[in-house]
Amino acid sequence: MTRNVLFGAMASTLVMLAACSQPANPPAVDETVDAETGAVVETDAALNEAAIEGAESESTAPDLTQLTNVVAGDWRQAEADRDAFRHPAETLEFFGIDPTSTVIEIWPGSGWYTDVLAPWIAANGGQYVAAHFSMSSDSTTRRNARAAFEAHIADHELFGNIRTVDFGQNSGDLVEPGTADAVLTFRNVHNWLMFGYAE
Repeated sequence: MTRNVLFGAMASTLVMLAACSQPANPPAVDETVDAETGAVVETDAALNEAAIEGAESESTAPDLTQLTNVVAGDWRQAEADRDAFRHPAETLEFFGIDPTSTVIEIWPGSGWYTDVLAPWIAANGGQYVAAHFSMSSDSTTRRNARAAFEAHIADHELFGNIRTVDFGQNSGDLVEPGTADAVLTFRNVHNWLMFGYAE
C-alpha cells in the first residue's frame, strides 16, 4: 500500500512537472501540404504572417520603371511643389530620354532632377552620370555642394549606382567617347554666360 501511495505521488509530480514545462500559450501552428511529397508540414503561424506582410509590402512598392510613379515618389515630396512649373515628366518625354541608356546630367546642384532621373534610370537598367563640381575646386561653395549632393544620393537602393564625375570649363571628356546617349543640363546656361565660359 505504501508503495502504491509512493508511486502515485511520484506520478502526480511527473504530471505536474510536465504540465509546467509546456508553454502557457503554445505558438499557433498551421498545417500545409508539401506539393512534391504530399506530406503534412507544420509551420509557425507567425512566420507565415510575416511572410505575407513582407510580400504585401513588396507588392505595394511603386514600379519605378514608370516615370509617373517616380515623379510621385515620396522621397521627392518636399520639392514636388515645383512640378507645376518645371513639368519634369513632360520635359523628359519631350527630350526623348531613354531610361535604359546612359544619361549624363551636368551640374545637378542639390539633385532636384536627380531625384527623378536616377531612380527611373536605375530601375530600367540604365546608367545615370552626375557631372558635378570637382572636390578639388578652389571654391568652398562648390566643394560643399558636391559633398551635399553625394550625401543626398547615398541611398543606392533608390538611386542605383550613380557615377559621379567632375565637370568644369577645363574638365575634358566626362565618359568614354561615344558611350553617352543623352546629356542634360537644367538652369545652368545663365551661370556659364555670367562667368564667361558658356562656349
